[in-house]
Amino acid sequence: MKPALFYSIFSLAGSVTAPLFGAWELFDNFEAGVVGWVSNGQAQAIIETVEDPKDSSNSVLKVDSNDYGVGWGITFLIKELPKTIPEGGTGTFYYRVYLDGGTSSNYGFGLIDVPLIVDPGTGYATQPSNWPDFEPVSVIADGNYTIRNAGAYIAPERLPTVSPGQWYEFWVVANNAIGTVDDDSKTYYRTDGMSEPQLLQIDDDGTIYDSALFRNGTTDPLTSFMIGTLSGDPASPYLGDLLYL
Repeated sequence: MKPALFYSIFSLAGSVTAPLFGAWELFDNFEAGVVGWVSNGQAQAIIETVEDPKDSSNSVLKVDSNDYGVGWGITFLIKELPKTIPEGGTGTFYYRVYLDGGTSSNYGFGLIDVPLIVDPGTGYATQPSNWPDFEPVSVIADGNYTIRNAGAYIAPERLPTVSPGQWYEFWVVANNAIGTVDDDSKTYYRTDGMSEPQLLQIDDDGTIYDSALFRNGTTDPLTSFMIGTLSGDPASPYLGDLLYL
């Protein structure tokens, strides 16, 4: 399954009207387990590789909040990119998401500009450590999919909800423009029954935009991919697999 999906990414990328610089580079496929990922240790999340619910030969990442046995928690999981997206640069990041169970999963995922610092004593990240550390970021909360546009989360026109039991592929084209005011990203998605990725446009007070502004805007490079749990439900964990830059 891995080679087939890998090559389909190349062919699909050619049909996406988005800037792509150079060849795709593997970020993680989880075949070797959880390697290079660092937790901030805010909650006792269960982070492991498991069997793909759609393909028993494939390994996927599972992030399951476990808040000290109560069942809800907040955790951030970070991994540095093999290549940064510098000030004035543009990069395309591919990942996919699967929700297992109901629609009560609450997770965010995106790119960050805050350098990763790990406490040598605990092995946990001291930074990044919170939601404002995201730049381009999307959230799935209670089955609703939203994209952060500067100060607000907005539901895109084509994908207002995410259903459990199927994979959703996402391509995030991050434009780390010079300065802070023009930093933005375009998001494309594809799921079952779709032959090509579709651009997710957002409606901000009646105006339709193809792109969303970064949460903060930055003059620093985008350095890592981060997954965050809002109030993760152990009955409906986040499963992510095959992340590419």
